[in-house]
Amino acid sequence: EDNRDGDNNNASWNCGAEGETEDAAINTLRRRQARNLLATLLLSQGAPMLLAGDERWHTQKGTNNAYCQDNEISWLRWNETELVPGLREFVATLIALRAEQPVLSRKNFLTGRPPAEGLPRDVIWWNAEGREMSDDDWHAGLVRCFGMVLSGGSLAESDETGAPRMGETLCVLFNAHHEDLDCILPPTDGAKFWKVRLTTEDGKSRVRALPGKKIRLQSRSLTVFTAPVTALPPTAAGVP
Repeated sequence: EDNRDGDNNNASWNCGAEGETEDAAINTLRRRQARNLLATLLLSQGAPMLLAGDERWHTQKGTNNAYCQDNEISWLRWNETELVPGLREFVATLIALRAEQPVLSRKNFLTGRPPAEGLPRDVIWWNAEGREMSDDDWHAGLVRCFGMVLSGGSLAESDETGAPRMGETLCVLFNAHHEDLDCILPPTDGAKFWKVRLTTEDGKSRVRALPGKKIRLQSRSLTVFTAPVTALPPTAAGVP
């Protein structure tokens, strides 16, 4: 279609070079950004819609709508060697984490309020300075780092057997800035420390972190922490 198969309003970024490149720094950033987007999708509420091939680094060479491309732009080469080592394993880890943590598949919309009397709020948005996000924070154009806390003791839901759904508290810290930034971790629901479950950072081996303490987040990355709920409100033991 004379190159009319995509939308010109394409909100994308090439990370510093157009098309394929041998620049190691650009390729490293592109791969980290891919992990960031995949993680953002699988950590969101609702049904995640993963495009076949995204877990294999199938880029479609930048084409944002390949419906009429019957060529290597749209073909999936299933027998091809892994283009980005570890990417499919990363996606598998994300899927497993989503299946394990009930707070990532809630039955009701998040409101920022307790779902029932005596339960903690379903979501808290966290400022990197160590406090909850305010209205001013949300409207500040330079905020590039923040966190999301989903309490494992706030579900107030039953599973298919009628038993209450319980899980760990989950914290996700995002740093969308082009520089590394410090962030103060939020408190847990009674646990002594946060456990690092997944990160998009390069070469990091951090396994746990203390609530209320400052940690350094790599530029353009996110990290997922979990902590058991050890201080349950009285009504959290059963579904009201």
